[in-house]
Amino acid sequence: MKRSSSTFVAIALTVLLVIAGSLYWLRVKSPLSLLQGAPISAPEAALFIPKDAPLVASLLANPDRLQGLRQMRTPLLKRGESSAEFDRFKRSLLADTDLDYDRDIQPWLGDEVTLAITHLDGDGDRRNGTQPDYLVALAVKDAPKSREFLDLFWQNKAAAGADLEFEDYKGVELVSTKPQKSLFPLRSKTQKLNFNPFSSRSANVWASATVSDRFVLFANSADGLRQAINRVQVGDLNLTNSPTYQKALTYLTQKRLGLVYVDIARIAAWTSKTPMGSQRIANPLAIAFAADSRGLLADAMWLAQPDAFPTFPTIAKPVAALEYIPETSAFAIAGTDLDRLWQQLDRIRSSNPLLTRAIESAIDRWNANFGISLAEDIFSWVKGEYALALVPREDTQLDWVFVAQTSDTAAASIEHLDKIAADRGYSVGPFTLKGEHRVVAWTKLSAAEDESGSGPRLQLAAQVRGVRGNVDKYEIFTSSIEVMDRAFGAPRNGSLRSLEGFATGLGIFPAQNDGYLYANWDDSKLPLERQFPALKFIELAGESFFAHLKSFTTSSYKSDSGFERTGILFQLRS
Repeated sequence: MKRSSSTFVAIALTVLLVIAGSLYWLRVKSPLSLLQGAPISAPEAALFIPKDAPLVASLLANPDRLQGLRQMRTPLLKRGESSAEFDRFKRSLLADTDLDYDRDIQPWLGDEVTLAITHLDGDGDRRNGTQPDYLVALAVKDAPKSREFLDLFWQNKAAAGADLEFEDYKGVELVSTKPQKSLFPLRSKTQKLNFNPFSSRSANVWASATVSDRFVLFANSADGLRQAINRVQVGDLNLTNSPTYQKALTYLTQKRLGLVYVDIARIAAWTSKTPMGSQRIANPLAIAFAADSRGLLADAMWLAQPDAFPTFPTIAKPVAALEYIPETSAFAIAGTDLDRLWQQLDRIRSSNPLLTRAIESAIDRWNANFGISLAEDIFSWVKGEYALALVPREDTQLDWVFVAQTSDTAAASIEHLDKIAADRGYSVGPFTLKGEHRVVAWTKLSAAEDESGSGPRLQLAAQVRGVRGNVDKYEIFTSSIEVMDRAFGAPRNGSLRSLEGFATGLGIFPAQNDGYLYANWDDSKLPLERQFPALKFIELAGESFFAHLKSFTTSSYKSDSGFERTGILFQLRS
């Protein structure tokens, strides 16, 4: 009996240990633990980066663990394709090199990869163009293997004819090539940026160092490494002592897997080769990325004083006007009090034209095409809910639909729009759509030849410039009769408000927010690229991500701390 009890206790302890080990693995080692955040909450490499760096991007988890999480969330039949794609990505990072990720880097790479532009013009000489300084920091989990990697790396370069230079700087060995060359001698408009220190095209202009067996550093000059080491020893120089950076770490989601810290105005001026001027914004933008069962979440915060941004009109519940926006819409925005919103945007536009140039361009084109002033003829009377969407047609073109909650001044304003249409030569006439809805169309008649019969004959053709109607408490404007019919039928046939992807986004944002923006990526990609040309460069940098992007929904709101926040839900294909 005693022996049986001992056996039972041993079995019980074994089971408990297995359960405890399994729970530990699921909580700490399993890729699923990344849903609760990265192993580290803040980039440790910030010690090497200056407080005023214009761009810092950090990955706070090992890439292989991130791929493991992706595999677990990928349907079984597609996991082979997902794994092959990750292998292609690793090969692309090391393309044109003698390195193999699994053999040379994976054994020692830890839980952080940080890339920073430390200065936009490192040498300060405007005569040779902008010569940015870069720093790449790779966390180390196996110091001996990282040293083996660097030894092999530089041996290969020496064998290829590179003249190496070794320097002991404050106890840290620096290895570089001589003479030092700029990474970008004279950057032309078509020259691609090369951030990869392993590439054979850039290896002769990068320098490396191992710091305290914790980080492998690469910079595009030995002087860049010296400055990085100095910042560690003089704490006030580095990014960890930046008050705005600490605010980002404090207030952004603690479930973050990555963090981007960027001075939008400086980077935009650099890439467009325009002077800062009045476009200067004193505070940067911080964005944290987190994995979620619903998609990829981005939590963005403008690190300005709480009173630096205007107060936008807020909503306390989902915008009901979205019931009349078809679920097939490529792009949509919705909110309340368009008149006040425009006034606040106008305030931002006057002080920060860089941020509103695209909005201005779109508004000006609309005003010119329709002969109206959007601000005076439409925005001024929209005091309640509104929704604006672009709807794809079969010919790949886009129709538009605008839904606005009616107001006391709406009737007079709409009558004024009818008069503008008539003055521009359009016929303004009512008709009944499918025997159910009374609408008004702005049309222009022209004579056209009909050759379908025995011979050509003239017939009247109507060019529809716009259609308006109303339902319940909403005024609806569309660019065609077809999309007006779809707007009326959206509550029955499927509206954007009830679309699963959009509705999921609404559940993430605070109930009180400034409104919503939604984009179906496949259908909205081209018009967004036309409006924001810089988007093409972002797509090239994140080609793998955009290949899987299905849609995104975003909303802005004031946080409890008073800072302006923006949340984005990216929904991805498997």
